[in-house]
Amino acid sequence: MQAKPILIFIGKFLLAFIILSAIYNYVLNKPYTSLFGSTIKMMYNGEFGKDGKRDVTLPGAKNNDSDQIKVFLLDDKMIQQFQQARAAGQNVQFTPPVVKIDTWIQAGIYLVFFLSLVIATASDWKRALIAIGIGLLILHFFLVFKTGLRLQFEAANNGIGETSLQGFGGNILTFLHNLFRLANFNLLIALLLWLFLAFRMEDFEKIKQRLFTSN
Repeated sequence: MQAKPILIFIGKFLLAFIILSAIYNYVLNKPYTSLFGSTIKMMYNGEFGKDGKRDVTLPGAKNNDSDQIKVFLLDDKMIQQFQQARAAGQNVQFTPPVVKIDTWIQAGIYLVFFLSLVIATASDWKRALIAIGIGLLILHFFLVFKTGLRLQFEAANNGIGETSLQGFGGNILTFLHNLFRLANFNLLIALLLWLFLAFRMEDFEKIKQRLFTSN
């Protein structure tokens, strides 16, 4: 096996990953957080279960003093209990459960990982750009879907909207939530997208020849 092509790939990947990570965190974090949060709001804001509500709040909006996306989870039963406590003279604050989403941890790092793989192996830049466009779009919506599972899990775990983790549906939700929260699984999705989008079948034969043919 030829070690040089592997070392060159690793070097290119690490360099691309470091540069893209810096660009993301210093330049793209706020605009992508806005895009990611807006997509989450479009898909998951509003009612769920029985009288359950999600309030997706983007950075800079009311009730959000951080650079993270916040999703407040509540239902009519929770509101009624608060109102009854206030009516009874209790000094209580209305504090519904909130899911805080750090976009870099939830999504950005996987987008950068995918981009770094494509850049490190790009030979035909037209094909690479097509792979990047399609891959980022698929990853974006996969990561939004993963976030939706997290929101549903948190609501069910707190019994909000009369949802629960009991029964077959609850077991499936728990399994998917635990699977999708694993960094390795998300990296695997990005890796499979890279292999599927950035290469043709003949490319694998060329890679095999470079790795296993002696000079």
